[in-house]
This record gives sequence, structure tokens and C-alpha cells, in this order.
Amino acid sequence: MALTQTLTNNLPSLKPPSTPQPPQQRSRPYKDFLTPALHRRFTRAALLVFAACYLASLLLRPPGLLWLWNPLSATGTRACMLFLSCLAVFIVRVANVHCGELVAASPAESAWAAVVGWRGVVTLGWYVYSACFFGEVYIWSRDNAAGLGWVDHGREDEWALLNENPIFLRAVFFCLAVAQTAVHLGRGEDRIPIPVKEEAPMAAQQQQTAASKVPKSLQALQARLPAIGLRTLKLAIPTLAFTLPVYFLILRPLLWPYFYTIGHFFFQSKLAQQSRPTGLTDVPRLVWQCLTSSATLILLWEISNATFTIHVARPPLSKAGDEPLTGLMITGEKGKDPNGSLISGLKAKKEVPRTFAFWELSLICTHYPTRRKTIYTEVDRAGGSTWSQISTLCLNEISSIQSRIQAAQTPPAQQQPQSQEQTQQQQPYLGLPKIADRSVQSGDVWAQPQHQSMQSVANMAKSIGQSPGAQNPALPKARKAIEWGADHVFTQENQARLLSREGINKEVSGFAVKILRTPPGEVFRQTFGRRVKGVVFGGDAPYGSEASVIHASRALSILCMQSLKEGDYGQVAESIATVIRTYVSTIKAIEAFVAGWAPSWTDVGFTEEDRKIKEVEDFVGVLKEGLEGVVLAFGEYASSLGLEGRELREARGVVGKGQGQGQGQGQKQGRELAEAR
Repeated sequence: MALTQTLTNNLPSLKPPSTPQPPQQRSRPYKDFLTPALHRRFTRAALLVFAACYLASLLLRPPGLLWLWNPLSATGTRACMLFLSCLAVFIVRVANVHCGELVAASPAESAWAAVVGWRGVVTLGWYVYSACFFGEVYIWSRDNAAGLGWVDHGREDEWALLNENPIFLRAVFFCLAVAQTAVHLGRGEDRIPIPVKEEAPMAAQQQQTAASKVPKSLQALQARLPAIGLRTLKLAIPTLAFTLPVYFLILRPLLWPYFYTIGHFFFQSKLAQQSRPTGLTDVPRLVWQCLTSSATLILLWEISNATFTIHVARPPLSKAGDEPLTGLMITGEKGKDPNGSLISGLKAKKEVPRTFAFWELSLICTHYPTRRKTIYTEVDRAGGSTWSQISTLCLNEISSIQSRIQAAQTPPAQQQPQSQEQTQQQQPYLGLPKIADRSVQSGDVWAQPQHQSMQSVANMAKSIGQSPGAQNPALPKARKAIEWGADHVFTQENQARLLSREGINKEVSGFAVKILRTPPGEVFRQTFGRRVKGVVFGGDAPYGSEASVIHASRALSILCMQSLKEGDYGQVAESIATVIRTYVSTIKAIEAFVAGWAPSWTDVGFTEEDRKIKEVEDFVGVLKEGLEGVVLAFGEYASSLGLEGRELREARGVVGKGQGQGQGQGQKQGRELAEAR
């Protein structure tokens, strides 16, 4: 009786309100909130890049003090043209944007997935455009003393010759675009890094931002400048060294006739009738021009990429940053149904809106209690209450891990041996064709038959050779030749090893392993960590969904714990057993998978220490923190919630394996709720 009274006092009522609510208006799609936010961030990033282009314009050709700040001067025009070159980087980022890491078992597979298809072609095309356009702006900005004009006039008593220096400089820019494309794809620059760790409270972040006079985006860009400078030097110098042989062996015969035709068309009266390249002049000055211009272009590329990433990867919050992207109020100008819009984002098929929606859900559950309470109170919604839809979507994200693990552990289905009757039915007729089966032919019977007859003869010969008891007439002679070669060339031990299938496989595998142990073969190794992360975090191929899974796990555990104080209708209590079972089964499945899965034969450097994968262990830690908080909050109500004592002990045992590593926010909230009761 006392236990029943305790459950009645502490556990909210499980009956929803009987008062009917007015029908809700259709909620706005989540993309209506996300797309304008991304447009604003794109504009801010573009303004910052334009400032960098204006500074580069001043460095390319310093103007006088009178025209320094005049936007209509040559400096402003040059800055706008440089910005058009940097805008190509933004186009590449928007076209290839994604949030998850590339799921690939080896670096070679990652490179192949990045190169094939339109992604690699689009990236290369826009970088080539950017480099060529920058090259024309750079050559136009130089004066006559730079020696980059189309024609080398020479002395007064000599014919003018086509200048090869600007041709070589353009070749350098082209090679630089190819190198930057390789770096861009290899580094995974198109990915938006979504933070998965618990963030500081929003109030503390806003106070820190207000205390600093420098905007947060500029602070982040300033922190990246040393790495940007180092990458610029690492790319500019090797590209110039690589361009020298490529230009004289490949590009020079292709580019010279093209540029000579253009130069002869515009400078026909001045240009001499020469058909061979004139050679490079003033090589030290040309090398300096190549290095400085290449460094400037790489800096603009790197700043464009860094600025885009910094602004787009900001949390899904409003302009002021004081409320979620979809708003705080149920009714108002911000949105009539913010939770409906959030649910539409969680159900989105595209990766980017779904990832941002789960990120926003995690922020709502962590930092916005006013908005979090509305998840429990909205029970009259098409398709189920707000809590039921959100909890189902979060559980689907978590339980999908078990499906992927089961698929990875299940061997491919082997073909079952056919019965004798099925074999006889499928076996074709092996006899010669009868004359009565052939149709009467009209016309010239001595004409050459069509190609179908040749195919019929080939099929007949093949069937005779494959018929039971038939013997290939060349087989005895071939066998004698093999036996003679084996007797005279190989020893008896080598014969057995050569003629057995196991021996051949062993020789081939040993040769492949030797190649994999070399530095060039390292890119083909399917490492254990890559394969495990591809299974655990695998999402929309070819990208993973690590951020969405972690945010869904953290948000669901917080919603369960806070329901004891904020949930008025007790609808969360019905799902607690399912949540605990899903967390327990997922943790056990991941730990068993990592501990027992066999490494690939290509992972020649595998050791048992490689089973400790940081990203996977961090995710398991998030699951254990959330599970411990839920168990501490609802442990005493286990029997009333449909949990058996065995299941509760199992959950506590799973959580006990991760204790001693510090308490997260979910653990602290669970202990506070347990102590409050």
C-alpha cells in the first residue's frame, strides 16, 4: 500500500487530458528556417572574404593615398575581380556540402569515392576557373617592368617575339588548381564539422562573446592563420617544382600554338613569324613572381574555405543566438508550430537538414527548458504526440546501429545445392539438332549464314565438351605437357604447392601482404578502426551519421529524466522500458562487435590495441551516461514501468563498466532527481 501511494505521488498521471484542443495549423518545413539562416551565414562569410580580397588587391599593386579607399578605383575593381575568383570556392562548398565523414575502409577507397562522379569533376573545374581567372587578374595588375606582356619587344632593331613567361605562369596556376583539388578532396574540406561534445551553457557563451570586442568568427579565423600559412608554403613550393618538368614535357607543346595564334592575331604587325618557343627570360624574377602569386592565391583559397566552415558550422540558433532556430513560443511571429517544424527536420531525407535538426533538438533539451516543456505538453498532433514522434525518431537512430552490426557480421548467403531433379530440368539437350526441327528455308540455300548460326555452333561445341563422360581431345596432350614440365623444371615439393589451389592462394596472398607492408601499399589497407566506424556510424552512403546519433542519444536521455519534473501527462513513463532496453542492447552490441570482429587481411599492422577506437568509445560513453541517468531517475519504478529485475540489474551492470571516467550532464541530472525524491 505504501509503494502504491509513493508511485501515485511521484509518477505523473498516465491519462492525457480529455479536453479537445483546437486543430493546429500546418507547420512550416524545417528548411524554411534553415535555408535563410545558411544564407545569412553565407553572406557574412562572403563579406569577410571580400575584405581579404581587398587586402590582397593592395598588396598586388599598392595605390596612392588618394585612391586607397576609393571603391571605384583600380584597387576596388581588382578586389571585386579577386572576389569572383574566391566565389568559385563557395560554389564548390555549396555543391558538395555534407556533415558526416566519408565512410571508407581504406584511404584508397576514400580517394576513389572522392574522385569518381561529378563531385571530383565539379571541384576540379571550379578550381581551374578560379586559378585561371586569378592569373589574368594578376597579369593585368602588373606593370610593363614585370615582363608579363604578350609580346617581348626587345631592342629597336629586333623583331618582337611572343613572350613565354606569362604562358609558364599560367601553367603554374593550372597545376596549382589540380594540386589544390587533390588537397581539398583528400582533406575532406567539404564536410561541415558538427561538434558532438557537450557545450557550455548558452548564458556563459553569450557573456564570453559580449566581453570580447573581436567577433567570434574572427577569433576562430585568427586561430587558424598559422596552420593556413604553413599549408600555403607546403603547397606553393612543391607545385612550382612539379610544374617545371610537366610544362616542358607536356604543357609547352600544347599551349604554345594556342597562345601564338592569339598573339599573332592581335599583334600581327609587330610579332615575328616564328613557330618555336622563344624560351624563358629573367628566370629569377619569374620564379619570384610564381611563388608570390601562388602564395596569394592559396591564401585566398584557404581563407575562403576556413571562413565558410566557421560560419556554416555555427549552432542552429536565431540571429541573436538567444533561442533555437525554430523559435521558443508555440504561437507568434517566429513560427506557429516550432515543434512541428523541428519534427519535419528530423524526418528529412537529406543529410544536412536532418543533422542540423538533431543538433537543435540536443540544444533545446540541454539549454532551453521553456521550449523543452512544450515537447511533453503537445499531445494532440497528427501522427502522434510530439514526445512520441521525437522519441521514435531518436530510437530509430540508435537502433539502426544494431542493424548495421548484424548486417556486417552476417556472411553473404551461400547458394544451396540443387536437387537432382532440378539439375535435370535445367540441363540443356545435348544431342545434335534434328532436320525435322528446322524450318524450311527459302531463297539461296548456299548463301553465307548469319552470325546466329556461328553462335549455335559454338553452343553445340561447348555442350559436347561439357557433357557427362565427354573428353576434350586436347586434354591428354595438355596433361602430358604439364607433367613433363613439372618433372623437368620443378621439384616434387614445388609440384604439390603449385598444382594445389591452396598453394596458389597462399603464394598470391603472401605477395599481396608484402606489397601492403610497403609505404605505397599503406593506402590500400582496410584498417580496423575505419571499418568499425563505418559500421557503427554508417548513415547515408557514402557519409556517416556520427553527429546525428550522438545528439539523438543525448537528447532522448535528457527528455526522459526531465519528464519527472516537466511532464504533466505521464506519457514518457510508457516509453522508459523501451528506452532502457534499446540503450542496453546497443551498448552490448557495440562492445561485442568491437571485441570480436575479425580484422581484414589487408590490415597487416593490426594489434589488439587497435580495438580501442576513440570515436566509438566516446559514443559508448554518451550512451552509458544517458542510461545511468535514466536508471537513477526511474529505477525505483522499474516494476510499474514494465521492467523486470533482471533487466534492471543488466542495465546497472552495463553502466558499471563505464564508471570512474567522470560524470556527464545526464549522470548529474539523474543523481539530482534521485536525491530530490
